[in-house]
Amino acid sequence: MAVFFDAIGQGGSDGHPFYDSQRTEHKHVANGGDIAVLAGISYSVTDLALGPWIIWDSTLGDLTRKVSYGGVDMQPIGVIQWGGTAPGAVDAWTEVFALAGVPAGEAQVVAAVWGGMNSQRALRCQTVSYTGVHSIGTPIIASGVGNSAVTATATATAAGRIVGVFGTRSGMSGYNGSQRFLSNDGVGLLMGDAPGTGSPQGQTVTRQNDGPWAGLVVPLQAADTVATCEPLIVEPTISSRVHRAPRTGGLRRKVFKVPADFQ
Repeated sequence: MAVFFDAIGQGGSDGHPFYDSQRTEHKHVANGGDIAVLAGISYSVTDLALGPWIIWDSTLGDLTRKVSYGGVDMQPIGVIQWGGTAPGAVDAWTEVFALAGVPAGEAQVVAAVWGGMNSQRALRCQTVSYTGVHSIGTPIIASGVGNSAVTATATATAAGRIVGVFGTRSGMSGYNGSQRFLSNDGVGLLMGDAPGTGSPQGQTVTRQNDGPWAGLVVPLQAADTVATCEPLIVEPTISSRVHRAPRTGGLRRKVFKVPADFQ
């Protein structure tokens, strides 16, 4: 079995001019079997329009982030600050949450970020589901500052899939895989994927604007469909016995028995 794209959620966003929390909800409908859901979120706790004059109010350690799917907490698997530690980095992050073994059907997705000092904030969340997933690998993270293309590289088996989640303020456009979602409003978020090849694969997003960015590439490995027990073979046994009785007059023949056993 191979990993296949299943569905994209409705997505949601939230923003406040001066507050200490953000929250958004949306619905997601998953189908098929061996389902895994990835939630990508982009969030900032500062006024991104201020550029180099940003007042650094909060750090990642000040914030609590949570995403739930159908009432079940998703697991955070990777987070990276826009710009990383480079000059020009800002108080904004791209993060991925994951949940495997998801049942088919509709579920409510709730994302929330809170903590730190009151500030201008923005949050965007989107979910993508995949079928045929056995396990979710460790994300490869990348970040930078400037107007160069956003690039990160990861490896998945030929039956697996790699999923890219990228965030920046705005200006993202072309993606070299199958683009599933893109929004450049408030805080930008792009999600897409490509079939695995067994070799390292670069995921690239074109940017039109300058500024910090961050991305994660998540490998999904395919579910095992090999039988775990030997097939049951039934061989019927047929037994028969022939008996002839003596005649009552004239010539008599000897009584005989012939066994005929077949297995």
